Amino acid sequence: MGPDPLAGHTVELCSGKGGYEVTPEDARELDLSTESQRLADAGVEIVTDAGVLLVVDPGPCEVSVFESGRLLAKTDDQGEAEEAARAILAALAES
Repeated sequence: MGPDPLAGHTVELCSGKGGYEVTPEDARELDLSTESQRLADAGVEIVTDAGVLLVVDPGPCEVSVFESGRLLAKTDDQGEAEEAARAILAALAES
């Protein structure tokens, strides 16, 4: 079993309490057009590609993926948010 894709990220209930924010500890900039293809290749459903953010569905809940690397999981269940974030981060880590 490899390293946890969530390592190096914080997971916190967002201020509106309607979801969980997953934030990388190190600054990063994602090229969402490249990452969109990488996620799709990994079997993650792309719900919306708005250019400045992606809305994806890796299974347990929908997640917004921002250029900054921040994720916003649309669930009030922290376990679901972490599961979805792990799937996305693992797909993004693949080359």
